[in-house]
Amino acid sequence: MSLYRVHARIQGLRNGMPWPEPGGLIELPDDEGDQYARLGYVEPAKPEDQPETPAKPDAEPENPTDPEAAPDAEPEPDGEPEIPAEPKAKGK
Repeated sequence: MSLYRVHARIQGLRNGMPWPEPGGLIELPDDEGDQYARLGYVEPAKPEDQPETPAKPDAEPENPTDPEAAPDAEPEPDGEPEIPAEPKAKGK
């Protein structure tokens, strides 16, 4: 897959998404991108067009129990735990 800059307005959808407007970027399989480039619809993106990859943090959050530091953590329940009621028996 490579990144291409769109030169022409392409109607319709690609993989369920509309094509970018002229000047926009799109990632295409190399063979498909080459075909569109030969037709003048796209050109391979320049190195400066490539998106920067965000750096991954090296350290763990300082306080892993902090809800903002660990968004997937479940908060502790307040008070006593809720005990579900027993289902009613069905009479015959």
